[in-house]
Amino acid sequence: MVAHHERSTARALAERAATWCTEHDVTFWMPAEDADALDLGACASSRPISEADLVLSLGGDGTMLRSVRLLEGAPVPVLGVNLGSLGYLCLLYTSPSPRD
Repeated sequence: MVAHHERSTARALAERAATWCTEHDVTFWMPAEDADALDLGACASSRPISEADLVLSLGGDGTMLRSVRLLEGAPVPVLGVNLGSLGYLCLLYTSPSPRD
């Protein structure tokens, strides 16, 4: 998971995702930089996100672009969750889509 460092909803959703993954025996980790910024040190890993089966990107377009950059060309799908007002690259929204 890659998450926006300054959105409180990113921390809450990251915690929920980590809990869900643990309950369903799914391996979950975040880059240490993201985990530290969100005070989720237990989720931190130096493991590259290119080893993931899926990257969950919590933030907006900037977070999506950072997720893709961190993948360094690895063919891993990225699911973007927009936490702001616009997010043209994100598939999911935490509130009604601004495009509706």
